Amino acid sequence: MTSFLNTYTNPANGIVQFSEQDINDQISAMNNQISLQESLVQDQMGMYTKQFSSLESYIGQMETTNNSLTNSIKQMIAQ
Repeated sequence: MTSFLNTYTNPANGIVQFSEQDINDQISAMNNQISLQESLVQDQMGMYTKQFSSLESYIGQMETTNNSLTNSIKQMIAQ
């Protein structure tokens, strides 16, 4: 009975030990994947933030152009 249980519980080469190591390896691999995905998300957020800032700037320019054209049209009508 002892040798049968050692097959499962032996810290050096038991089945439970190998299963625990496999699980730890999977956890490590998943943590690496999570880190990679977090990095990719941060890169995308940076890209979106830059695009959003550019869009806000463009909208500001368009509003300025709109105001300028509106004033020009008002002056033409007033004459």
